[in-house]
Amino acid sequence: ISHAYIGRNIIPSRRYLMLKKHVLLRGALMLTCSGMFSRLIGFFYRIFLSRTIGAEGIGLYQLIFPLYAMAISMTSSGISTSISKLVSSKNAVNNRKGAMDVLFCGLSVSLFLSICVSCFFFFFHRFLAIHYIHEARTSEFIRIMAWSVPIASVHACIEAYYFGLKNTTVPACCQVFSNVIRMMSLVLAIFMEQANIWKVTPSLAVYILVLEEVASASFSVIALSIQLSGQHILPYHIPSIKNTLAEIAAIAFPLSLNRVLVNVLQSIENLMIPIQLQVYGFSASKSLSLYGILHGMAMPLILFPTVLSFSLSTILLPVMSEAQVKKNFSYVRQTILKTCFSCTLLGIFFWSIFFFFGRDIAGLIYENETAGDFIRTLSWICPLLYLNPALTTILNGLGETKRIFYHNLIGLSIRILFVILGVPKYGISSVFWGILANQFLFFILAICHFYRHIDRQ
Repeated sequence: ISHAYIGRNIIPSRRYLMLKKHVLLRGALMLTCSGMFSRLIGFFYRIFLSRTIGAEGIGLYQLIFPLYAMAISMTSSGISTSISKLVSSKNAVNNRKGAMDVLFCGLSVSLFLSICVSCFFFFFHRFLAIHYIHEARTSEFIRIMAWSVPIASVHACIEAYYFGLKNTTVPACCQVFSNVIRMMSLVLAIFMEQANIWKVTPSLAVYILVLEEVASASFSVIALSIQLSGQHILPYHIPSIKNTLAEIAAIAFPLSLNRVLVNVLQSIENLMIPIQLQVYGFSASKSLSLYGILHGMAMPLILFPTVLSFSLSTILLPVMSEAQVKKNFSYVRQTILKTCFSCTLLGIFFWSIFFFFGRDIAGLIYENETAGDFIRTLSWICPLLYLNPALTTILNGLGETKRIFYHNLIGLSIRILFVILGVPKYGISSVFWGILANQFLFFILAICHFYRHIDRQ
């Protein structure tokens, strides 16, 4: 940015930066507190679940998540991001009617798509289990999971609306409430099993997933209803709806396509890991157990601190979008630098904890020695793992959805190559090297783009 430009706008810029700094910190603090509480509940949930259904049961449960993630990407992920971005833009010019148009149009589209996907899962669950996941025992899981997709789209869109308003109270409370419901459901199921009322099986985790989504959606709908009570937001005009749908589609379509393709690649990677471990020499049961330990025990622990960077990333999107609209490039530059610095420090701090104490932590929580070895190995990705989601959010805020897709496409292709070519020869360690290579490559590509972006302003 030129010195003349900064000189002419020094007072408004300082006021703007101070205001946005308070909004950013307040929102991030709210999400961090709720996220930390939810992650703690999630830890206890994982502990009880792993000891209830075992490592193989966790592995079976984790196998359906690539399919679930793909469903969310197709139905609500891109739309919710567009809602947050557009609501922020409308709110910046005090267009509350336009913000409500964005919410209801986006929610209607998301709900329609999710119902279609849910019906497909429900009626073709066995086909998907055998021919897509390659594990017939997940058929019942897919059928149960189908009910959660439309429900998830409701609370995803409503939470995105609140994020666009920079109101993190409702999403934070919703997150806490749903996690409390999840933990209470598991504890109740364990008591029922001890009383010989119901036998706990891996399908229990899927039922709890649906119940958790119902709790989140109910809380979000009630909160929105209370906010809108007494407000006159109807009727809608057809031209207004068409324009709003066009705005949503312009952002959501490339973003959804990006995430669907990324999830397809992630699905290929995750589903190939147990298969390639069998090629390496493990039995089917051992392969599923290792997969369950990796994705059901080690990765959740490694990802626990990301609640801090995730909270910052979530609130960054509307703030960065607004700064881009107002062409406040000095704020964009400062945000990038401060985000990189803070997330890197966070990653280094937790690397030291997981590297030196990972085995002790896993032994205390999971009573599983293999999980401790995985955690110690995965600790090396912590600095990049906590930084890259924030960089992704900044790229989204700057409108660089295509660039994110290309970065993810290259990184995931590398991870798949590590799984296909490396796992049969080197075992599970090749998966770790693939994750590290993916994170490092994404970081380099993002930083190079930011350098060129700042240099152009």
